[in-house]
Amino acid sequence: MISDEAPTCLSVVEDDEDVRDRLARLFRKKGFRVVSADNGLQGTVLAAMEEPDILVMDLYMPSVGSLALLRALTGLDWFRHVALVVITGAYPQGHPKLLEARDLGAAVLRKPFKEGCLYAAALEAQEMATCRSGDFSVASDDVAEAIQ
Repeated sequence: MISDEAPTCLSVVEDDEDVRDRLARLFRKKGFRVVSADNGLQGTVLAAMEEPDILVMDLYMPSVGSLALLRALTGLDWFRHVALVVITGAYPQGHPKLLEARDLGAAVLRKPFKEGCLYAAALEAQEMATCRSGDFSVASDDVAEAIQ
C-alpha cells in the first residue's frame, strides 16, 4: 500500500461470486480493508457509504453496470480521489465501452489476468488518482532535475 496510515479501503464490485471472493482475498492479504458488492446498484450505495480509496469493478454486470456506476459517482467531490480499475472479459480491446471507462479515469484490465498485474494496476491507479485530484506538489528543484 502507498500510505502508512489506516488501511486503504478498496471496494470490489463483481457479479461473479468466485471472482469477487478471490479479489477480496488478494487485497486483504496485501493489507487493504476490503468491502464488496455483487452488482452496480449495490456498488453505488456501498461506494457512497464507504468512500473507498480504490474501486475495482467488473465492466459488465446486471442491474447497474460499471460505466453507470462511474457516471453516478463522478460528480461527488470525494470521488475525484478514488483510484479506478475496471476488469472485463466481455469486450475486445478498443471497444467503445473500454474507451469510455478510460475516459472516466479507469485503468482497464482484460480477463484473464495475473493477480500481480491487478495489484500493480490498483497501485498505479491510486497514484493517478492523486495526480487527477491535484493533491500533490513538486519542488522546483525536482522539476529542474527531471528536465535535465
